[in-house]
Amino acid sequence: MHKERGLHKHWLRFGKPAASTRDSRGHRVECYAPGQIFGLAQSIAATRGDASSTFEVHQACGSSQQQPVSSSCLTGSIILLSVKGWRHVRHVLGLIDAIEALGIDPCSLAPAFWLEIHMRLAGRHTREPKAPYP
Repeated sequence: MHKERGLHKHWLRFGKPAASTRDSRGHRVECYAPGQIFGLAQSIAATRGDASSTFEVHQACGSSQQQPVSSSCLTGSIILLSVKGWRHVRHVLGLIDAIEALGIDPCSLAPAFWLEIHMRLAGRHTREPKAPYP
C-alpha cells in the first residue's frame, strides 16, 4: 500500500530566539531564554487535499521546570495556548494581528493572558461574567 506523504510547514509567528542554528538535515533549531514567549504555527497538507492546522503559544522554561513535549517543540517549554483546526487557528492569528496593530508585541504579554485566551476558546471561562446591574 502506498503511503501518501504530506507537506509539513512550521513557522514562528512571533518570538525572539536567543540563538538559531541549522541541524545536519537543514532544519532550523531555535533556542529561547527562560521566560520568553513565542508562537508557533504548523500546517500539514496531504497530497489528496486534506489539511491540518495547529497554533501554539509557548513559554520557554528553565531546566528545573516541568517540560511537556509538543509536536513542534521537543523540550523546554510550557504550552500556554493550543488550538487545532483552521477555524480556531485563523481566529487566534486574527487576534495576534489586532494586538500588533495596537503596537503591542505579543511576546511582551503575560503568560496569564495566553492562558485566559486558551480557556475562553476552549469554552471554559475562568471567571463569571459580571451582571450589567448590581
